[in-house]
Amino acid sequence: MDSAQPGHGRRAGPAGCDRAHRTHAARRTFGAYAAALLVATGACGRIGFTLLDVPPADAGADERRDASPADATAASADAQTIDATAADVADATGAADAADAEAPDAEAEAEAGAPDAGPDAGEGGCALSPIVNYCTALPLLPAPPVIDGVLDCGPRLLPIVPAGWTGPGVVPAGNAASVAAAWRPDGLYVYVEVTCPELIVAGPGEYAWEGNGVELYVDNDGVFSNSPLYDDGGTTEQLVTEAPDSSTSNSTTGEVWRNAAYVGPWTSTHFELYGTETGYVLEAFVVASDLDLTTWSLASGGMVGFNLAINVAFASPTTTGNDGHRLGQFFMYVGPPPDGPPFEDVRSFCTPVLGP
Repeated sequence: MDSAQPGHGRRAGPAGCDRAHRTHAARRTFGAYAAALLVATGACGRIGFTLLDVPPADAGADERRDASPADATAASADAQTIDATAADVADATGAADAADAEAPDAEAEAEAGAPDAGPDAGEGGCALSPIVNYCTALPLLPAPPVIDGVLDCGPRLLPIVPAGWTGPGVVPAGNAASVAAAWRPDGLYVYVEVTCPELIVAGPGEYAWEGNGVELYVDNDGVFSNSPLYDDGGTTEQLVTEAPDSSTSNSTTGEVWRNAAYVGPWTSTHFELYGTETGYVLEAFVVASDLDLTTWSLASGGMVGFNLAINVAFASPTTTGNDGHRLGQFFMYVGPPPDGPPFEDVRSFCTPVLGP
């Protein structure tokens, strides 16, 4: 099995790669709230996301994965430095309603895919968390997540400022993304809404990252004993997903990577990608088994490691390069020099505190 890291040149894909696309005749329309939060310039190009007390990263950084050390240093000069402290959580959540902060009964959360007891984010009666920086703090998801392509009630959908763009120039106009994230006592909830001009996915025999898709970077406790390498034992993972191939199809294609090496397919039943009229959505709930753990218990005041990347395809499905159909990728956060991108350097993981 070839263990090439995404972005270090095009490679033949793993034999027997599981690709599952299921077509739906109708799509559920996102609420007005989610649509209003998707901020774009022109045709949804660069978008704004102000991190707490941290200047925004330069979306036009021309950092390349194969650049020289000098180039990499220059490209990441504007990288954001984030200090996740309990004080940040207190500031961000001071106005939170006490009822929303109350953790649910452990019996009620045993089934991760149980029906949501509360409304979705765009529906009336949904109380939104005041947290606006997922690198610093994550809110508690009030109810067990429902993976249906609609943002669950609780976390806000926040636009991402692209950091560490690996392609030429700047992120092409028409490509943008927003994220919402939250925690439960048994896992991490992530919802990513992506805008792109056309859905262009990896071809047969290629890795999932060789086209449109989202990569999630997750660590169980935000502590990295082997830094800059991932922790031993699989508690730190890169979870790569492939976008649907049309606005009316879904995808459950995923891969697990560690330290720039392919591990195998991501076989979880707790994630799915949904095609939309403007791109696609990823909704996922990362649990213990995704991190090679038997159990994973999260509690307010603890931490996790978290980041994500958006894989951007070429403008035409007939165009390919060193990374297949992928033109480049941008990240939610990249650490300051000499930190590398999160697929190979845990120093570029955010370490948010788990808030109420």
